[in-house]
Amino acid sequence: MFVWRGSSSVNKFVLDQAEALGAPLEQVGGKAASLARLVAAGFPVPAFFVVTSTAFENHLAGNGISWPSGDDPARLAEAQESICASAVPEPVAETIRAAHNALAGAGPPPAVAVRSSGATEDSGPASFAGQFASELNVPAHDLQAAIRRCWASSLSAGSVAYRSRRGIPLGSAPNFALLVQRQLFAVSAGVLFTRHPLDQEGDVAYIEANFGTGESVVAGMVTPDSYTLLRRDNRLVESSVGSKKRMTVASEDAPGSRVVETGQDRRREPVLTADQAGSIGVLGAGIEDLMGEPQDIEWAYDTAGPWILQSRPQTGAAK
Repeated sequence: MFVWRGSSSVNKFVLDQAEALGAPLEQVGGKAASLARLVAAGFPVPAFFVVTSTAFENHLAGNGISWPSGDDPARLAEAQESICASAVPEPVAETIRAAHNALAGAGPPPAVAVRSSGATEDSGPASFAGQFASELNVPAHDLQAAIRRCWASSLSAGSVAYRSRRGIPLGSAPNFALLVQRQLFAVSAGVLFTRHPLDQEGDVAYIEANFGTGESVVAGMVTPDSYTLLRRDNRLVESSVGSKKRMTVASEDAPGSRVVETGQDRRREPVLTADQAGSIGVLGAGIEDLMGEPQDIEWAYDTAGPWILQSRPQTGAAK
């Protein structure tokens, strides 16, 4: 039987989607809080649970790992190494295993994506985009290690420098949660800006897309397809087929994700139909209405239809 730890969200190591909706931001982080709102509003989001910042704090305390008080590279590296090398305390590990099993229903524990969800992440002034580790297509036997690697990324030199440039202190405790989400085996994916980045006060939305997972688009690995939609009716008004020389894929046959060359015959093939682009636009418009401001959204299509993987305020967009 799956037993949650603690009597309130601030004492729990893991929260389900419903519990994450009402939890303090420092426990679940911006990414998970946003997705919990979307789930409650009926948007298509792959099933997930949250490994709270309390779980991370327990891992540190249980293994005698000191949280760094500054940005000394040696101390940061030492803490990262200890976080990765130390076993997750059994009360935390047990609760994570139970939550992972709960994602499966009657089947075996599914492959998952593990993503950061910091308390200051995905905010308007500081998105922390690309600063923390994400791990895709993680099998059950590697989940605890993947969690430790993602925890350790909270102290990466790049993320600490990012904080420093924006005047965001590291703080005396992590305030760093993780999102563990059922892996989506996408046939196409990308990003949607509910306001065009080059015309943020205009009346169009903008999509970038590639085959496979969204990593190739988010990381700027390719020239993706682009689609411009009228915001008032999500009608496609302009599209461009990118070169798409490579793509990132995740499959049920092997853990993790990989970069592969896109076949010559697919490079000039549009990733999305006009109807698919419009469907993504409709979801984006609804999410912007819910959140009350323009959104930067990561989406994916699998054989069941479109899914929302992440939504955050669009940097610099008119509100």
